[in-house]
Amino acid sequence: MKYYTILLMSTLLMSTNIIAQTQPEITIGISKDANSAEFNEFNTYLKEEIVALTKSQFKVNFKDLDADWERARVIQNNQQLMADPDVTLLVTLGYISSNDISGFKNFSKPVIAANILDQDFQNLQLKQGNATGIDNFTFIESIIQLKTDIHEFSQMFEAKELAILIPKALNENFPQLTEYLKQNNTKFNISVVSVDDSSSSALAQMPKNTDAAMVLPLVGLSKTEILKLFNGLNKRHIPSLAVSGVAYLNMGATVTLSPEFTFQQLARQVALRIMKISEGTNPSDIPVSIENARRVPIINMESIRSTNKFPKWNILNESILINATNFPTGKELNLRLAIAEALENNLQGKMAKKILKSPKKM
Repeated sequence: MKYYTILLMSTLLMSTNIIAQTQPEITIGISKDANSAEFNEFNTYLKEEIVALTKSQFKVNFKDLDADWERARVIQNNQQLMADPDVTLLVTLGYISSNDISGFKNFSKPVIAANILDQDFQNLQLKQGNATGIDNFTFIESIIQLKTDIHEFSQMFEAKELAILIPKALNENFPQLTEYLKQNNTKFNISVVSVDDSSSSALAQMPKNTDAAMVLPLVGLSKTEILKLFNGLNKRHIPSLAVSGVAYLNMGATVTLSPEFTFQQLARQVALRIMKISEGTNPSDIPVSIENARRVPIINMESIRSTNKFPKWNILNESILINATNFPTGKELNLRLAIAEALENNLQGKMAKKILKSPKKM
């Protein structure tokens, strides 16, 4: 019996080796904005998802290049991977790399741009079927809608002096972004704060009359510094819009209008597109859309309490609340109860002031 078990195991092992030897190989080039913690985490998820989905079809090799936030290196890396005969398919990770590749006129191999900052801002037109219609090129739909979000956020808190906190790397590579956000806007003033690796420096640059802040993805800033930044904004009673999503709400931001979308989910979207391409689908025909990406305001009630700034009721009627148990008495609160209590407290305060000012009757 032992002999037959050993023989069976040997046969299976030999079969596995034969399959591995005959399995076709592909090389996926990955062009990253930088060798940072965020990109490394995303890159890890991406490779895991790709291997898991394609291991029965072919063996995958990877060739990674990072640009250290430098646009010149982004251009060089994209061109190098595009020209490399060993690279079967190219994936760009990061707003700078994806922006550069999306400007190519011709694509000699399949390309997936994983991180588009804003489709409207970058003028990425789509054809029938919500696909690019561009031979060998597709991208992942952005969860960010900068112009729509900044206007909705400003209305939500009736902001007049709005600061946009943008990482230095993105500010240098998207110089036209400020003008884009200012187009056709007469309701509030915009000031731009370039953020490097220090939260204190960013806070110091903000105009003193700032009454709201829009925070773009703070690439390159450590988690500790991001926590300090939102803590500083809350202490100054400045509500903040987290463009990148729920993760920043958990670090102290006030609201996000971007659907929750994790690195792992994004990695799977890329991997699924690679599967389709490997099956013969031209990237030009693959829809860029993400399923179930519903845009609903998500509110951090703990930040609301800290800033003491309450959103307008009509905008928040269907919002999702987080940290509601911390506001203001530890009770479970839904949106209507939270706003009702806030209005009640405000009304009581005004009534108290009025009583104090009224002359006493004899």
